[in-house]
Amino acid sequence: MLKKEAKKIVGGLSTPGKMPCYSINLPAWACKLGAILAKISGTTCYGCYALKNRYIMPIQQAAMIRRLKALTHGSWTAAMITLITGHKYFRWHDSGDLQGPDHLKNIIEVAKATPDAKHWLPTREYKLLQFMDPAIIPGCQRASISCSSSWTRLSYQRIY
Repeated sequence: MLKKEAKKIVGGLSTPGKMPCYSINLPAWACKLGAILAKISGTTCYGCYALKNRYIMPIQQAAMIRRLKALTHGSWTAAMITLITGHKYFRWHDSGDLQGPDHLKNIIEVAKATPDAKHWLPTREYKLLQFMDPAIIPGCQRASISCSSSWTRLSYQRIY
């Protein structure tokens, strides 16, 4: 698959200024748990940076909505593999979070197919991770559960 076609399928990648790599972002208001926690003082999602500043600009919102809709495209996984191949690092969701088990399964398939890239998946959707067999997580992937007071590394994840 050509990169041009892959970008069209996934809706393009984001380039967060504070990261040395590409990312993919989704609208923070679409976070399953995060949208609830964003309203509760003292949680990690309260005051979410992705619900303000440049993330709420119309052009950014349109791009994130495009990427959210793209998650169900039949070639999404193949397109992401094409876009990540050749890169050293990739961050999943500089805005937004896992949308369900199928989304997580597809991310794992992408990570397995791009072992030369180090994948970072910060998430509040810990319920999706807690029932997973650690053996299916590729060595190039790191998932972090974002807790109310700190970041906790999953013990079975291999850290870059």
